[in-house]
Amino acid sequence: MAAQFVPRGTWPLTVPLLAAIYVGAAKLGFEAAPAHAVVSSAWPPAGIAVAALVLLGWRMWPGVALGALVANATSGVPVAGALGIAFGNTLEAVVAAWLLQRADFRPSLERLRDVAALCGLGALVGTMVSAAIGVTSLWLSGAASVADLATLGLVWWSGDALGVLIVASAVLAWASASRRLATPARIGEALAVLMVLPVLTVLLFRSGDYVYAIFPAALLAAYRFGPPGATAATLVVSAVAVAVTVAGRGMFVTSTPTNNLFLLQTFIALLAVTAQGFAAAIAERQHAEHELRISGEHLAEAQAVAHLGSWYWDVGSDRLEWSDELYRIFGLVPRGISPTFEGFLERVHRDDRARVETTIRQAMVEKEQFQFDERIVLPNGDVRVLESQGRVLRDPDGRTTTVQGICQDVSDARRSQEALAASEAKFAKIFHASPVAICLVALADGRVLDVNQRCVQMLGYERREDVVGKQPRSFGMWAEPGEQDRVLRELREQRSLPEASVTYRTRGGVPRRAIVSLELIELAGEACGLALFWRL
Repeated sequence: MAAQFVPRGTWPLTVPLLAAIYVGAAKLGFEAAPAHAVVSSAWPPAGIAVAALVLLGWRMWPGVALGALVANATSGVPVAGALGIAFGNTLEAVVAAWLLQRADFRPSLERLRDVAALCGLGALVGTMVSAAIGVTSLWLSGAASVADLATLGLVWWSGDALGVLIVASAVLAWASASRRLATPARIGEALAVLMVLPVLTVLLFRSGDYVYAIFPAALLAAYRFGPPGATAATLVVSAVAVAVTVAGRGMFVTSTPTNNLFLLQTFIALLAVTAQGFAAAIAERQHAEHELRISGEHLAEAQAVAHLGSWYWDVGSDRLEWSDELYRIFGLVPRGISPTFEGFLERVHRDDRARVETTIRQAMVEKEQFQFDERIVLPNGDVRVLESQGRVLRDPDGRTTTVQGICQDVSDARRSQEALAASEAKFAKIFHASPVAICLVALADGRVLDVNQRCVQMLGYERREDVVGKQPRSFGMWAEPGEQDRVLRELREQRSLPEASVTYRTRGGVPRRAIVSLELIELAGEACGLALFWRL
């Protein structure tokens, strides 16, 4: 629960405003007080106080305390009793807001857990504080007798609970409502619903036996407008129902005013919980669908970038599903056809078809995972290369139920690999067939990585293995001390030595002069020197 704390500059104005709203709501609540002048069966200030502390922060408690004191002190309660009641009303709001905060409550009421928290912690538990302190204050101040405390306590608690359930939920939901709902069309629809609801409520209450028929209308508001619609509908219906019942009309007028309002409270509580729970369930479903849609879009984007498609085969129903990218890989319009396993095999190159089918069917019988490469033929005749892998899922009895997997178009990568292999083969052929002596050395330590046959002969050896992998110093190649270090240092600094004069020794120890040309290259992430020797 994230409270939207009031800026310090506006706090002196906000507290009196909250107190005034509390007093006004209290005067309305006292109209439904059959058991005692200040013990209401429907207490809107309780909802206002809880909503204020949840939305605006703990610093708003003086507004609740001031409003409660003024409301009770001006309603015939002794000052001492009014002080005690004001303390209980304030502590009720503080406890309820604290409990909701501990429950990670979100004011939007878009989760079932938030509706449950408001009903349980806010409406049922938190209000016990005010009921206990309130009736005790009335008794101590002489405004109520001991014999009436149990009835007064029950009425007080249920009235405050109803206030939190009806008023707090409406304030919280509307304060958290998304502004994107305020389009002209939706505003018009909402106004139409709010105008129809009170008329329908009056008609149903006059009918006597059909008041619960208002539930579908409230659920419609919850479905169309979410928690704001559910709470607004409940608030409107509750206000009309309380007014009609207090006036002595409707199906709940059966015995004493107190019992009548108990019956009405049950009706309103059922309506509120049903409408708010329904709206929260719809909101949770919409949120889950939104997250699923976003996840699907991200997956589709990732598959498009990677040229990777996924598929799912329900073996029992022979139903095959492809992702949109898999359709595109096969050169088809997404969702343009209903894929089948046989249709997939028909698109596999005829030279690969039997192998692919055997691999999949064998995996369905013997193992759970499979992997293979295959060529496919597109509708325009182009041939693409895929890398495919998948797994087989079985039921508890070991029967194959589904097969799922992925296919990645690796045609471009394969062509690149083939081109690279061809280039390397061509380079190797030129390297070894060149009449010029060529040597490849590691720049880090001067180790010989490769030489061609001409270089082997120039050094007086017979086999490449006599030189490759060794340090030139180990077989006495350099005639002058420091020659290797000098040449490699210059190559690091200049990255290219078009022409350098060096003296080397043959296997027999004969010194020879040569011209060497060196280029700094990178091979498999390692800095190397490519040297070409011409004997002088």
